[in-house]
Amino acid sequence: MSGAPDRRRGACPTLPAPMATGDGLLARIALAAPAMPVALIALGALAKRHGNGLIDVTARGKLQIRGLTPVSAPRLAADVAALTDNGLPIREGLEIQSGALAGRDPAMAFDPRPIVETIAAGAAGGLAGRLAPKVAVVVDGGGALPLAGLSGDIVLMPGGEGRLALFAGGVRLGTVPAERAAAATLALLHRLAQEGPAARMTELVGRHGAESFADRLAGTGFAVQPGDAAPALAVEPIGRFQLADGGLALGFGVAFGQIEADALSGIAEVAQRLGADGVAPVPGRALLLLGVRPEAAEAVRKQAVALGFIAQPDDPRRHIFACPGAPRCASGRLPARALAGLVANRLGEGLGGRDLHISGCAKGCAHPAPADITLVGLDEGAGLVLQGTARGAPGRRFAAADLLDEVARLLETDLG
Repeated sequence: MSGAPDRRRGACPTLPAPMATGDGLLARIALAAPAMPVALIALGALAKRHGNGLIDVTARGKLQIRGLTPVSAPRLAADVAALTDNGLPIREGLEIQSGALAGRDPAMAFDPRPIVETIAAGAAGGLAGRLAPKVAVVVDGGGALPLAGLSGDIVLMPGGEGRLALFAGGVRLGTVPAERAAAATLALLHRLAQEGPAARMTELVGRHGAESFADRLAGTGFAVQPGDAAPALAVEPIGRFQLADGGLALGFGVAFGQIEADALSGIAEVAQRLGADGVAPVPGRALLLLGVRPEAAEAVRKQAVALGFIAQPDDPRRHIFACPGAPRCASGRLPARALAGLVANRLGEGLGGRDLHISGCAKGCAHPAPADITLVGLDEGAGLVLQGTARGAPGRRFAAADLLDEVARLLETDLG
C-alpha cells in the first residue's frame, strides 16, 4: 500500500495519499467486503495512535481516519497494510461498490461479487489511472439493501430474465447478459478513458447521446433498451435484515457521520463477543453487523445504543449533518458537532424530516449537497442558507450564540 500521492484535481484521499483538512490529514479506506470484528477493533486503536481519534463513516460507506500528521500518516498506512491479511479487505484503485450483504441476502437478484472482481481485475492495469479520480462503478444486486440512490458513472442492477440493466451517466442504455456485464462495463470505462483523465460519464453521454455506445458494446450481448433513470431513493440501512443462513444483519446509524475510535472498537468488540462474523460501513452513514444470532439481536442493539449508535430510522439525528467544527478543525468558526447534538436534543422532533446542515465554515465538508436548512460558521458569527449549500450566500446573519433560537424560529414559522 504505497505510491505517490494523486495530485489530480478532484482526487480523493487514500491511505498513501491523505488529504489536508482543518484538523490535519485525512485518509480514506474503502472496504472490498465486510471486515472481521477483530480487524476493526485494531483499526480503532490505530485511529487513536496515529490520528485524533475521530473516524468518519461517509455517505458512500467509506471510513475516514482524521487528524493525521505528515509523520503519522505513513505509519498508519503501514499498520493498516498489516491488517489486510487479518480481516480488513481493502479495495484500492477504481471505486467499485456492491452491497455488504452480497452472497448472504436470499432476496438478491444476483450475486454481484464475481462481476465486481472481474471489473476490478480488468481495471487494475493501467485503466484506473487513466480515469478521473472520482469515477465510480456500482453493481447493485438488489435485495434487502439495494444501492438505489448511490450515484455511479456506470451502474448495473437487476434487469430481469438473467439480464442486467446498464446505466451510464444516470441514463439507461439497455441490458446485458449477467455473464457479460463486466465486459460491457470495462468497454465503457475504456471509452471514458479516451476522453482524458478528467472525463465523467454524465458529460460523455450528454455530449454524444446514449446511442453512441452501441458499437462499443458490440459482442457483449448488449440490447438497446432505454428507459427511466436509476431509482433515486435508497433503503434506510438501520434495522434487521434476514440472512440466508438464518442469522441477521443489524444496521446502526452513525450520528452526524462521525464516531470516536473507541466507539468503533467498542461495537466491533460487541460483534465479536456476541457471535457476529463481519462489520461493514454501508452507504447512508451506517454500520452493518453481519451474522448475529437472532437470540443475541436485542443485546447487540442495547449495547450499540449505549455506545452512541442510532437504532431507530426515524431518529432526528439521521437528518442532521455536521462536520467536527471548532475546536477540532482549524477552519471551523462554529462548534458544529456540539451544536448538532444540541439541536437534535432540543429541536430534533420539529425538523419533520427536513435536512439540517451545520457547517463550521463555508467549505461544507460534511454535506456538499443542498439541505433544507444550512447554518454556516462565519468570521463574524453564523449565516443561514435555505435550500442551498454552505457555499451559498447567507440570507441572514446572526451571532453564533443565537443559533438555537434561529433554528427554533425557522421551524415554528415553517422555514418562513
